[in-house]
Amino acid sequence: YKLLQMGRDFKKLLLQDYLDELCKTVVSSGHVDGILLDIEICCDIKVDSKTAINMGLILSELIVNSLKHAIDGGTLTISIRGELSSDGEITLVYSDDGKPYPENFNPKETGSLGLLLISSLVKQLNGRMEPDYPNKKISFLIPE
Repeated sequence: YKLLQMGRDFKKLLLQDYLDELCKTVVSSGHVDGILLDIEICCDIKVDSKTAINMGLILSELIVNSLKHAIDGGTLTISIRGELSSDGEITLVYSDDGKPYPENFNPKETGSLGLLLISSLVKQLNGRMEPDYPNKKISFLIPE
């Protein structure tokens, strides 16, 4: 709730500020043992609190997954980019420079609760997820 109060009018908040604080919280929660983490965020978009909460949960899950599976130590760079199209659709792109997904990766076959949660949150936003597993990137397209 503290993060959501960062918005001046409580109707819309700058996603960049919210995600910056959220990432600091995820990092300080102890998931980064032995890993140097560099998170690059560029999201100059204002969203309502429901969208911010769901995007925050989605990105938290992705960051934790990257820390668990994408690297065994060293430096991990995570990139989060967001933009608003002229037709009002938010595109949020998450990527990291860790290990690639296994060949023929199919998230439906993993039984991962995290991936199920992400899928459910995207549906709540009436959005869609467009994974690009060979390039270690996932795009989320969400109506404003």
